[in-house]
Amino acid sequence: MNTRSENTSTAWQLTAGGLFLLPVAAGAEGPPPPLHTPALLAFGYVALVATALAFTAWFTGLRHLPAGTVGLIGLLNPVTGVLLGTAVAGEVLTVRQLCGLVLVLAGVVLGRPIRARRHGNGQTPALPVSDERPARAPSACDPT
Repeated sequence: MNTRSENTSTAWQLTAGGLFLLPVAAGAEGPPPPLHTPALLAFGYVALVATALAFTAWFTGLRHLPAGTVGLIGLLNPVTGVLLGTAVAGEVLTVRQLCGLVLVLAGVVLGRPIRARRHGNGQTPALPVSDERPARAPSACDPT
């Protein structure tokens, strides 16, 4: 499957899942509260930046990096949240949080696939391509 159809397939799966859960959520929680301008702006940010941009970055990463490396990117979410909290919201960065950031970053670096670390460029080396088909073991269902 090519990347475009993967993206389309993922988008439709997410849409179908949301539509399936909508009546369940309405039945369990009741109607949603009225939305005011700050809530609509926050929703727009989450939809465009936190979802669409992250989705694009994820699949771009999968095109250029090994899947094991891309899987580690999700571990950077708390790092981003803490740093944005200090930069944007003026929260205080504590020693405990700083230690946590160092541990997460060390885990990401150490968690990279061994092949990618060995070659230093983050790219998995290409395997040789052969036109020959591998020999197939005879099956019990094969006519002899």
